[in-house]
Amino acid sequence: MLFSIITCAYNPNPAVLAKLVKAVNALRIDTRFDYEWLIVDNGSKPFVNDVFLLKKSLSEQKHISIIRESKAGLTNARITGLNQSKGDWILFLDDDNEPVDDYLLHAYTLIHKYPFVKCWGPGHVNVRLLDPRIQSWIANRKDMFQEKHINNVIFSNEKMWSICHPAGTGMLIDKNILTGYVESVEKGRYTLTDRLGKSLSSGGDTQIVFHAVDQGMHVGLAPDLVINHNIEPRKSTFKYLKKQTYAGCKSFIKAHNEVLTNNRYELIYKDNVGVAKRVARWLIGNYKQLFSPIVALDFFALLGNLHAPYFASDQNPPRLLKWLVYVFVNDKK
Repeated sequence: MLFSIITCAYNPNPAVLAKLVKAVNALRIDTRFDYEWLIVDNGSKPFVNDVFLLKKSLSEQKHISIIRESKAGLTNARITGLNQSKGDWILFLDDDNEPVDDYLLHAYTLIHKYPFVKCWGPGHVNVRLLDPRIQSWIANRKDMFQEKHINNVIFSNEKMWSICHPAGTGMLIDKNILTGYVESVEKGRYTLTDRLGKSLSSGGDTQIVFHAVDQGMHVGLAPDLVINHNIEPRKSTFKYLKKQTYAGCKSFIKAHNEVLTNNRYELIYKDNVGVAKRVARWLIGNYKQLFSPIVALDFFALLGNLHAPYFASDQNPPRLLKWLVYVFVNDKK
């Protein structure tokens, strides 16, 4: 059996990526399986394999191939990696991930013990905030970076997002499921590009998971799958988190409705008056805590949720909402 590890990189932090290289080098294998590692360079400057700090460690990795994909977007990079992969199962590792050395050993066991589960995520995600001057409110909310600790194997085939549905970090999925996902992307049925340049657009991970569920398969989390998530300083700021929060809320309904066509969310639109009323209601309810960063992030979630039905139906939002997003999120789309 062969695992294909796919890492899509766009201007990665060399020191953070070096942790991933070291972790992949340390992965334990046995006679039952092996792995290949495909790094898809999605337009990095300089190219990943030209970064001085990484040259030696990458050249010593016997399992590795570095592929260049000029078309921007995480989804495009993933498809390029998938098309060149040879494995039976795909493990997506972001450039800031760090799997423990027995990740593939436990993955192999899970695949054979639960053959009806076609998509797994780690039950333990340990977030490491690399900014030595990290603000306390961020340090206390590592869940914003996908930290989780699940102590039992759980799985589901629910067509609504639940605790059992894996996030993107350390996602392991049957390649046969991904073949159908790629076909839907190429035919224009699934349209979310995920991260695109400096944009924090999202939803691609969600669509992969929902695609597995839509095919009648289970998805789940396992405590034996453990990964560290190394968060570089630029990602642990209020500016970054507000954009991430807004983008995630804006894209979720579209991610769901494009895949689960028989179980779609109803789209409820708010015009300018409706947006004004909803924002005013939020301000009245939260005015005493407006300067709390966590409360402020809830406001950006509100803007994302108000935008979501328009985004899902490819319509322009009302002018007031567009202005609020432009002013507070600095998103012109």
